[in-house]
Amino acid sequence: MPDGVFDAVVSDGVIHHTPDAYRSFCENARILRPGGVMYVGVYRRKRYYYYAYTYLGPPIRWLEKHRCGKALICGTLLPIYYAVHLVKSRGKRTWYGAKNLFYDYVITPQATFHTREEITEWGRNNGLELIEYDENVGNVHAFVFSKTAVYFPSPS
Repeated sequence: MPDGVFDAVVSDGVIHHTPDAYRSFCENARILRPGGVMYVGVYRRKRYYYYAYTYLGPPIRWLEKHRCGKALICGTLLPIYYAVHLVKSRGKRTWYGAKNLFYDYVITPQATFHTREEITEWGRNNGLELIEYDENVGNVHAFVFSKTAVYFPSPS
């Protein structure tokens, strides 16, 4: 795909599930035209989810690969997860919704976590200016960048 073909790029909860989040970010910036806007939502490094995924996730993902482990997860962890989300949502979370979130947050094989400083630096490295930031989007934080001008990255 040619450089600078899109007026807007939206990457909401995507790049932190790729094998190389920085490379994915750079690709999003590359296809953004000068003057275009890019929205990026990524998992926050300084939140409880980082610790849950990093320390509790590996044994849960191991269990999920085995028939008995799946039964254990479905009989214990999922009901607990659902109950917590049901209380947090004041009765609005469905079983199906909680199960999807559990698999997205815990069972997903690839997740990386990033700081505001890191993502802002990625933007600067790619000729992007941070124009808006929201740290209060649950487990993610959201960035809105503008591509300031024609940008030619330095050769690696």
